[in-house]
Amino acid sequence: MSRDPASRDPARWILRRPPLLGPAVGFICGLIFGGLALMATAEDDRGPKRGARTEAAYAGMDLLLDVLAHIHRHHLSPPEEESLWRGAAAGMVATLDPYSEFLDPDQYSAFKAETDGRYAGIGLELGVRAGRPTVISALDGGPASEAGVKAGDVIIRVDGALVDGLSLTEIIDRIRGPIDSPVRLELSREAARINVALTRREIQLAPVAGRLLGGDIALLRIRVFQRGTARALAQQYRLLEEAASGEIRAVILDLSDNPGGLLEEAVDVADLALDGGAVVITRRRGQRATRRSASAGGPWVDLPVAVVVNEGSASASEIVAGALRDHDRAVVIGQTTFGKGTVQSIYPVGEGSAMKITVARYLTPARRPIEAVGVSPDVAVPLDGDAIAVAEAQLRAQLRAPSQAGRGATP
Repeated sequence: MSRDPASRDPARWILRRPPLLGPAVGFICGLIFGGLALMATAEDDRGPKRGARTEAAYAGMDLLLDVLAHIHRHHLSPPEEESLWRGAAAGMVATLDPYSEFLDPDQYSAFKAETDGRYAGIGLELGVRAGRPTVISALDGGPASEAGVKAGDVIIRVDGALVDGLSLTEIIDRIRGPIDSPVRLELSREAARINVALTRREIQLAPVAGRLLGGDIALLRIRVFQRGTARALAQQYRLLEEAASGEIRAVILDLSDNPGGLLEEAVDVADLALDGGAVVITRRRGQRATRRSASAGGPWVDLPVAVVVNEGSASASEIVAGALRDHDRAVVIGQTTFGKGTVQSIYPVGEGSAMKITVARYLTPARRPIEAVGVSPDVAVPLDGDAIAVAEAQLRAQLRAPSQAGRGATP
């Protein structure tokens, strides 16, 4: 039976409650009155659709207060208030999509450390594919890579415990731990089950490495798009220029097993090879599509470029590969990429916590979707093939045929 409007008045409802809620009542009152006041304003501005949302908010608050009252009245042990509210926040965010997460203070600190390139763990980047926690990449030089963990492996158990029903953050929390402590993973790879025993250690991510091929082609590997990656890439290129016997005539950008990272770094990396134009198109809810553009006159604009990718290339890697392909500035070589085409933003909340929320979907400059599709290569190379050698051969063919500068012919 539905309640009449007076019975939905949150003040009258709370006054009828038994005095079991303690300090939580003040928080709930603020949440209800503040949230509903905002909804009422929005309803005036945007029309009657908001009315349904206000009704849903009343029902949701009723539900939340009912649950809280029963916990305080009946649970075997007195609850810890802060844990209750963090759990409620985490539950709300978890209903949105696989990449939206609530980060408690410890998780938020670990996230910031990882963005800066240092954390303790085994060097895995995880994503969600077909609803399952899947390895996007095992970072070079980390315990997971050394143990043979590969992109596409599905996490089944951590230390013997099933991970079904856990969020990505919860799975990552179980995998991480003190330096030099052991962790066991059970993985699914195609039809096989694989067990690996690993030892956690500090992961220090040097984002860029480079070397010369044949004295005139710069091979630049980007491991992750963390803070400062584009600057480090430009510096590494200058070092290779100084070491080259003559001039550098072409560039191979190796993004294989690169799980992505910061969007701004991806835009700055693509800018090195572009002479203006869109790098990525972003669509947010209720807004017109926006675009991030390259500046004119990047240092590689006159050089043939090849981009190497595989199924472990995701997010920011796909932005770079898609942008250079759409502008005919690179031939893409390898396998179809992972297909993560959404953007997450971090919003600090509460005392030291944060929310990571999916805020946009991105498209390549030619408006091709990436989410669940990925970037397909121009030249496919099997997983056990040598994509770097194929890329070098492609570029040398272009250098022998100057009229095909830029993307060049593909077999």
